Amino acid sequence: TGRDRAERRRIGLAHSSEGVHWQLDADFAPIAGGEEWDSQVICDPSVEVLPGAVRVWFGGGDVAHPAENIHGQIGAGMLRSH
Repeated sequence: TGRDRAERRRIGLAHSSEGVHWQLDADFAPIAGGEEWDSQVICDPSVEVLPGAVRVWFGGGDVAHPAENIHGQIGAGMLRSH
């Protein structure tokens, strides 16, 4: 999970061949935060590998703030390959 200067948080993906220098994959956006309840924060993902699919459980919130009180809920999304 990364955050911007306005404290909005999103799930991302980065690659590294040696574990020190990382390259962000800008095309990877598994969960867009398109609902009101997760419009400002998507955080703390957990991945569940299923036969033929990958489910991501996550926390979401509509308050962008560094504190844990983000008016949050729990969501789930399915990852699809292109």
